[in-house]
Amino acid sequence: YRRSEKEIKSLMSVDIPHSTLHRWVVESDDGESDKIAAGVPAPAAIYADGTCYKGRDGKGRAKEGDLKVVFGVAESGHPIHLGVWSGESWAEVARELREGTLSGAAPAKLLLSDGELGIASHLSSLAEDHQRCHWHAVRDLNHTAWQDEAPLAERKKLKKELAGLLAVELPAGDFEKVPEHDKEDVRLQMFEAEKSLAKFADSLDNRGFSTAADYVRRAFKGAFGYVRTWLKYGIVCHRASSLVERLMRELARRIKRIAYGWKERGVQRVASIIVRQVHDPKAWEDYWSKRIRLDGNVLLTLRSVGL
Repeated sequence: YRRSEKEIKSLMSVDIPHSTLHRWVVESDDGESDKIAAGVPAPAAIYADGTCYKGRDGKGRAKEGDLKVVFGVAESGHPIHLGVWSGESWAEVARELREGTLSGAAPAKLLLSDGELGIASHLSSLAEDHQRCHWHAVRDLNHTAWQDEAPLAERKKLKKELAGLLAVELPAGDFEKVPEHDKEDVRLQMFEAEKSLAKFADSLDNRGFSTAADYVRRAFKGAFGYVRTWLKYGIVCHRASSLVERLMRELARRIKRIAYGWKERGVQRVASIIVRQVHDPKAWEDYWSKRIRLDGNVLLTLRSVGL
Protein backbone atom coordinates (compact mmCIF):
# COMPACT_ATOMS: atom_id res chain seq x y z
CA TYR A 1 0.00 0.00 0.00
CA ARG A 2 2.86 2.35 0.76
CA ARG A 3 4.36 1.91 -2.70
CA SER A 4 0.95 2.13 -4.40
CA GLU A 5 0.17 5.36 -2.56
CA LYS A 6 3.45 6.91 -3.75
CA GLU A 7 2.86 5.85 -7.36
CA ILE A 8 -0.70 7.22 -7.42
CA LYS A 9 0.45 10.48 -5.87
CA SER A 10 3.29 10.92 -8.36
CA LEU A 11 1.12 10.09 -11.39
CA MET A 12 -2.20 11.68 -10.44
CA SER A 13 -1.31 14.12 -7.60
CA VAL A 14 -3.91 12.37 -5.43
CA ASP A 15 -3.04 11.56 -1.81
CA ILE A 16 -4.82 8.35 -0.72
CA PRO A 17 -4.41 6.95 2.84
CA HIS A 18 -3.10 3.39 3.18
CA SER A 19 -6.24 2.38 5.08
CA THR A 20 -8.39 3.49 2.14
CA LEU A 21 -6.34 1.41 -0.30
CA HIS A 22 -6.71 -1.59 2.00
CA ARG A 23 -10.48 -1.09 2.20
CA TRP A 24 -10.71 -0.97 -1.61
CA VAL A 25 -8.89 -4.30 -1.87
CA VAL A 26 -10.91 -6.05 0.83
CA GLU A 27 -14.34 -4.69 -0.17
CA SER A 28 -13.94 -4.99 -3.93
CA ASP A 29 -16.97 -6.66 -5.53
CA ASP A 30 -14.69 -8.38 -8.01
CA GLY A 31 -13.30 -10.95 -5.59
CA GLU A 32 -11.59 -12.97 -8.32
CA SER A 33 -8.05 -11.91 -7.43
CA ASP A 34 -7.90 -14.25 -4.43
CA LYS A 35 -10.20 -17.07 -5.55
CA ILE A 36 -8.96 -20.55 -6.39
CA ALA A 37 -9.84 -21.80 -9.83
CA ALA A 38 -11.87 -25.00 -9.90
CA GLY A 39 -10.33 -28.13 -11.33
CA VAL A 40 -6.70 -27.49 -10.41
CA PRO A 41 -4.31 -30.32 -11.36
CA ALA A 42 -3.81 -33.00 -8.73
CA PRO A 43 -0.66 -32.17 -6.72
CA ALA A 44 2.07 -34.72 -6.18
CA ALA A 45 2.78 -33.28 -2.72
CA ILE A 46 0.79 -31.04 -0.37
CA TYR A 47 2.34 -28.55 2.06
CA ALA A 48 0.41 -27.03 4.95
CA ASP A 49 1.23 -24.63 7.76
CA GLY A 50 -0.38 -22.03 9.98
CA THR A 51 0.57 -18.85 11.82
CA CYS A 52 -0.95 -16.32 14.18
CA TYR A 53 -1.42 -12.58 13.64
CA LYS A 54 -2.66 -9.53 15.49
CA GLY A 55 -6.37 -9.48 14.74
CA ARG A 56 -9.62 -7.92 15.87
CA ASP A 57 -13.23 -9.03 15.94
CA GLY A 58 -16.26 -7.38 14.35
CA LYS A 59 -16.54 -4.97 17.28
CA GLY A 60 -12.96 -3.81 16.91
CA ARG A 61 -11.68 -5.65 20.00
CA ALA A 62 -8.18 -7.15 19.86
CA LYS A 63 -7.89 -10.90 19.45
CA GLU A 64 -5.31 -13.37 18.19
CA GLY A 65 -5.99 -14.41 14.62
CA ASP A 66 -5.17 -17.74 13.00
CA LEU A 67 -4.08 -17.99 9.36
CA LYS A 68 -3.72 -21.30 7.51
CA VAL A 69 -2.06 -21.88 4.13
CA VAL A 70 -2.16 -24.99 1.92
CA PHE A 71 -0.47 -25.39 -1.44
CA GLY A 72 0.63 -28.25 -3.65
CA VAL A 73 3.55 -29.06 -5.89
CA ALA A 74 3.02 -30.82 -9.22
CA GLU A 75 5.35 -33.60 -10.38
CA SER A 76 6.94 -31.00 -12.68
CA GLY A 77 7.82 -28.91 -9.60
CA HIS A 78 5.26 -26.21 -10.41
CA PRO A 79 3.46 -24.83 -7.31
CA ILE A 80 -0.33 -25.15 -7.10
CA HIS A 81 -2.16 -22.62 -4.92
CA LEU A 82 -4.85 -24.49 -2.94
CA GLY A 83 -6.08 -21.89 -0.48
CA VAL A 84 -5.72 -19.53 2.47
CA TRP A 85 -8.06 -19.59 5.46
CA SER A 86 -8.52 -17.37 8.48
CA GLY A 87 -10.51 -18.41 11.54
CA GLU A 88 -11.15 -21.93 10.20
CA SER A 89 -10.16 -25.23 11.81
CA TRP A 90 -7.98 -27.75 9.99
CA ALA A 91 -11.03 -30.03 9.86
CA GLU A 92 -12.95 -27.34 7.95
CA VAL A 93 -9.96 -26.70 5.67
CA ALA A 94 -9.76 -30.41 4.82
CA ARG A 95 -13.50 -30.57 4.13
CA GLU A 96 -13.38 -27.56 1.78
CA LEU A 97 -10.46 -29.04 -0.13
CA ARG A 98 -12.11 -32.46 -0.48
CA GLU A 99 -15.46 -31.03 -1.57
CA GLY A 100 -14.15 -28.08 -3.58
CA THR A 101 -10.68 -27.49 -5.00
CA LEU A 102 -9.54 -31.13 -4.95
CA SER A 103 -12.96 -32.68 -5.55
CA GLY A 104 -12.53 -35.71 -7.81
CA ALA A 105 -8.73 -35.41 -7.84
CA ALA A 106 -6.53 -38.36 -7.00
CA PRO A 107 -4.88 -38.17 -3.56
CA ALA A 108 -1.48 -36.55 -3.45
CA LYS A 109 1.51 -38.82 -2.99
CA LEU A 110 2.71 -37.05 0.17
CA LEU A 111 1.59 -34.53 2.79
CA LEU A 112 4.43 -32.57 4.36
CA SER A 113 3.99 -30.57 7.56
CA ASP A 114 5.83 -29.45 10.67
CA GLY A 115 4.10 -32.10 12.76
CA GLU A 116 1.13 -30.07 14.00
CA LEU A 117 -1.48 -32.57 15.19
CA GLY A 118 -4.38 -30.79 13.48
CA ILE A 119 -2.68 -31.01 10.09
CA ALA A 120 -1.67 -34.65 10.51
CA SER A 121 -5.10 -35.81 11.70
CA HIS A 122 -7.30 -33.93 9.22
CA LEU A 123 -5.26 -33.38 6.05
CA SER A 124 -3.72 -36.85 5.97
CA SER A 125 -6.81 -38.08 4.08
CA LEU A 126 -5.73 -35.89 1.14
CA ALA A 127 -2.49 -37.83 0.62
CA GLU A 128 -1.29 -41.41 0.58
CA ASP A 129 1.53 -40.79 3.06
CA HIS A 130 2.67 -38.18 5.55
CA GLN A 131 6.15 -36.71 5.97
CA ARG A 132 7.07 -35.13 9.28
CA CYS A 133 9.55 -32.27 8.82
CA HIS A 134 12.94 -33.51 10.03
CA TRP A 135 14.12 -30.03 11.04
CA HIS A 136 11.10 -29.53 13.29
CA ALA A 137 11.38 -33.08 14.65
CA VAL A 138 14.93 -32.45 15.84
CA ARG A 139 14.21 -28.95 17.11
CA ASP A 140 11.09 -29.93 19.06
CA LEU A 141 12.91 -32.80 20.79
CA ASN A 142 14.81 -30.11 22.69
CA HIS A 143 11.56 -28.79 24.20
CA THR A 144 10.21 -32.18 25.23
CA ALA A 145 13.56 -33.15 26.79
CA TRP A 146 13.54 -29.81 28.61
CA GLN A 147 10.12 -30.76 30.03
CA ASP A 148 11.81 -33.90 31.36
CA GLU A 149 14.40 -31.63 33.03
CA ALA A 150 17.25 -32.88 30.86
CA PRO A 151 20.31 -30.58 31.12
CA LEU A 152 21.32 -28.48 28.12
CA ALA A 153 24.38 -30.57 27.24
CA GLU A 154 22.23 -33.73 27.29
CA ARG A 155 19.57 -32.10 25.09
CA LYS A 156 22.16 -31.11 22.49
CA LYS A 157 23.48 -34.66 22.45
CA LEU A 158 19.97 -36.10 22.01
CA LYS A 159 19.21 -33.75 19.12
CA LYS A 160 22.42 -34.73 17.34
CA GLU A 161 21.64 -38.42 17.83
CA LEU A 162 18.09 -38.04 16.47
CA ALA A 163 19.32 -36.09 13.42
CA GLY A 164 21.71 -38.94 12.62
CA LEU A 165 18.95 -41.56 12.90
CA LEU A 166 16.67 -39.65 10.51
CA ALA A 167 19.26 -39.32 7.75
CA VAL A 168 18.40 -41.78 4.99
CA GLU A 169 19.88 -40.48 1.74
CA LEU A 170 18.28 -41.23 -1.63
CA PRO A 171 20.46 -42.05 -4.65
CA ALA A 172 20.98 -39.18 -7.08
CA GLY A 173 19.87 -39.38 -10.69
CA ASP A 174 16.93 -40.78 -12.63
CA PHE A 175 14.90 -43.26 -10.58
CA GLU A 176 14.49 -45.56 -13.58
CA LYS A 177 18.27 -45.83 -13.91
CA VAL A 178 18.91 -46.62 -10.24
CA PRO A 179 19.85 -50.32 -9.93
CA GLU A 180 17.34 -52.50 -8.10
CA HIS A 181 19.91 -53.53 -5.49
CA ASP A 182 20.44 -49.82 -4.64
CA LYS A 183 16.69 -49.40 -4.16
CA GLU A 184 16.67 -52.44 -1.90
CA ASP A 185 19.55 -50.94 0.06
CA VAL A 186 17.49 -47.78 0.64
CA ARG A 187 14.56 -49.90 1.81
CA LEU A 188 16.78 -51.75 4.28
CA GLN A 189 18.26 -48.46 5.52
CA MET A 190 14.75 -47.21 6.21
CA PHE A 191 13.80 -50.37 8.14
CA GLU A 192 17.01 -50.17 10.18
CA ALA A 193 16.42 -46.49 10.89
CA GLU A 194 12.89 -47.25 12.12
CA LYS A 195 14.26 -49.94 14.45
CA SER A 196 16.92 -47.53 15.70
CA LEU A 197 14.30 -44.86 16.40
CA ALA A 198 12.27 -47.35 18.43
CA LYS A 199 15.40 -48.28 20.44
CA PHE A 200 16.20 -44.57 20.86
CA ALA A 201 12.72 -43.96 22.32
CA ASP A 202 13.15 -46.92 24.70
CA SER A 203 16.51 -45.54 25.83
CA LEU A 204 14.89 -42.18 26.56
CA ASP A 205 12.32 -43.97 28.71
CA ASN A 206 15.05 -45.84 30.58
CA ARG A 207 16.83 -42.54 31.34
CA GLY A 208 13.68 -40.99 32.75
CA PHE A 209 12.82 -38.82 29.71
CA SER A 210 9.30 -40.16 29.20
CA THR A 211 7.90 -37.02 27.53
CA ALA A 212 10.72 -37.03 24.98
CA ALA A 213 10.26 -40.77 24.42
CA ASP A 214 6.55 -40.37 23.67
CA TYR A 215 7.37 -37.50 21.32
CA VAL A 216 9.89 -39.61 19.34
CA ARG A 217 7.40 -42.48 19.03
CA ARG A 218 4.75 -40.12 17.62
CA ALA A 219 7.18 -38.33 15.33
CA PHE A 220 8.80 -41.37 13.75
CA LYS A 221 5.50 -42.56 12.24
CA GLY A 222 5.90 -39.90 9.57
CA ALA A 223 9.68 -39.76 9.52
CA PHE A 224 10.26 -41.65 6.27
CA GLY A 225 7.31 -40.79 4.05
CA TYR A 226 9.71 -39.29 1.53
CA VAL A 227 11.56 -42.63 1.28
CA ARG A 228 8.36 -44.64 0.78
CA THR A 229 7.18 -42.17 -1.89
CA TRP A 230 10.49 -42.49 -3.76
CA LEU A 231 10.44 -46.27 -3.57
CA LYS A 232 6.84 -46.48 -4.79
CA TYR A 233 6.70 -43.73 -7.43
CA GLY A 234 10.26 -42.58 -8.03
CA ILE A 235 9.31 -39.04 -7.00
CA VAL A 236 11.82 -37.11 -4.93
CA CYS A 237 10.04 -35.13 -2.19
CA HIS A 238 11.36 -32.89 0.52
CA ARG A 239 11.90 -34.18 4.03
CA ALA A 240 11.82 -30.71 5.57
CA SER A 241 9.10 -28.05 5.30
CA SER A 242 11.45 -25.40 3.93
CA LEU A 243 9.15 -24.52 1.00
CA VAL A 244 6.18 -23.65 3.16
CA GLU A 245 8.38 -22.11 5.86
CA ARG A 246 9.82 -19.63 3.34
CA LEU A 247 6.32 -18.72 2.25
CA MET A 248 5.16 -18.25 5.85
CA ARG A 249 8.14 -15.99 6.53
CA GLU A 250 7.11 -13.83 3.59
CA LEU A 251 3.56 -13.66 4.92
CA ALA A 252 4.84 -12.83 8.39
CA ARG A 253 6.85 -9.95 6.95
CA ARG A 254 3.68 -8.54 5.39
CA ILE A 255 0.99 -9.24 8.01
CA LYS A 256 2.78 -9.63 11.36
CA ARG A 257 5.50 -6.99 11.45
CA ILE A 258 3.13 -4.08 11.20
CA ALA A 259 0.91 -2.67 13.94
CA TYR A 260 -2.41 -3.51 12.34
CA GLY A 261 -5.47 -5.22 13.79
CA TRP A 262 -6.57 -7.47 10.94
CA LYS A 263 -10.10 -8.69 10.46
CA GLU A 264 -10.43 -12.26 9.20
CA ARG A 265 -11.66 -11.36 5.72
CA GLY A 266 -8.97 -8.74 5.24
CA VAL A 267 -6.00 -10.87 6.24
CA GLN A 268 -7.32 -13.85 4.31
CA ARG A 269 -7.69 -11.88 1.13
CA VAL A 270 -4.36 -10.03 1.34
CA ALA A 271 -2.52 -13.24 2.29
CA SER A 272 -4.10 -15.10 -0.62
CA ILE A 273 -3.01 -12.36 -3.03
CA ILE A 274 0.56 -12.54 -1.67
CA VAL A 275 0.64 -16.33 -2.04
CA ARG A 276 -0.57 -16.13 -5.63
CA GLN A 277 2.02 -13.48 -6.46
CA VAL A 278 4.79 -15.61 -4.97
CA HIS A 279 3.73 -18.94 -6.48
CA ASP A 280 2.55 -17.92 -9.94
CA PRO A 281 3.60 -14.39 -10.92
CA LYS A 282 2.82 -15.09 -14.59
CA ALA A 283 -0.81 -15.96 -13.84
CA TRP A 284 -1.02 -12.85 -11.65
CA GLU A 285 0.20 -10.66 -14.53
CA ASP A 286 -2.20 -12.36 -16.94
CA TYR A 287 -5.10 -11.74 -14.55
CA TRP A 288 -4.38 -8.01 -14.41
CA SER A 289 -3.73 -7.76 -18.16
CA LYS A 290 -7.24 -9.10 -18.68
CA ARG A 291 -8.66 -7.03 -15.82
CA ILE A 292 -7.42 -3.68 -17.21
CA ARG A 293 -7.98 -4.81 -20.81
CA LEU A 294 -4.45 -4.78 -22.17
CA ASP A 295 -5.48 -6.30 -25.49
CA GLY A 296 -2.78 -4.77 -27.71
CA ASN A 297 -5.18 -2.57 -29.69
CA VAL A 298 -3.19 0.62 -29.14
CA LEU A 299 -0.95 1.61 -32.07
CA LEU A 300 1.84 4.14 -31.48
CA THR A 301 3.54 5.82 -34.45
CA LEU A 302 6.79 7.75 -34.10
CA ARG A 303 6.40 10.99 -36.09
CA SER A 304 9.61 12.83 -35.30
CA VAL A 305 12.54 13.06 -32.92
CA GLY A 306 13.51 16.38 -31.36
CA LEU A 307 17.22 17.13 -30.96
